[in-house]
This record gives sequence, C-alpha cells and structure tokens, in this order.
Amino acid sequence: MNSLISELKTEDKLEYQFFPLPGPTLKFQVKANNDAHIAFTQALGEGEPMYEVFIGGWNNSKSVIRKNKQKLDVVTVETPGILTGAGHKFFWLNTSNGGFH
Repeated sequence: MNSLISELKTEDKLEYQFFPLPGPTLKFQVKANNDAHIAFTQALGEGEPMYEVFIGGWNNSKSVIRKNKQKLDVVTVETPGILTGAGHKFFWLNTSNGGFH
C-alpha cells in the first residue's frame, strides 16, 4: 500500500525528513519564497547514492540536482521566480530508469 503525505511543513534548517517513495514519480506542491530541497536515497536516511534537488535556490534564481552532496552540480537551470510564498506551485519528478525527467 502506498502512503501519501497530505501536507508537510518544515522549518528553515538543513535537515531532511525521510519518507518512502510510493513509486517512480513524485508529485508535490511547494509554497515557499525560495529553497525547496528534496532528496532521494535508497534507504530512509542519508546514504549513497543520494540525489538532492534544489528548487528556487540562490535567492529563487536557479534550480539544481546534485549527487552525493558534491558541489559539482549534475544539472543547473536558471529558474528566476520559480517559487512564491503567495501560493502553491506544482512539481513532479520522475526517477524511472535511474534518472530524473
């Protein structure tokens, strides 16, 4: 049975909360001025491989994917104003075939 989280509020600190991914696709909404962070691991905790997805980082100017907490980004995209604290933005990530789409 797949478990779904209807709402998750987090504090502004560098800590991940871990939940099992119910399938290869994650659909979620974000309401924040900047810096939404999502991490994918094979266990319910930090480990390798670990992919971190940063949406609206660097003052809401770009989004990146990193592997294993390395500073060298796997993907970097300029995304100015992608997030807003005024309303929810919808996103989805697909991890099938070992990658992101």
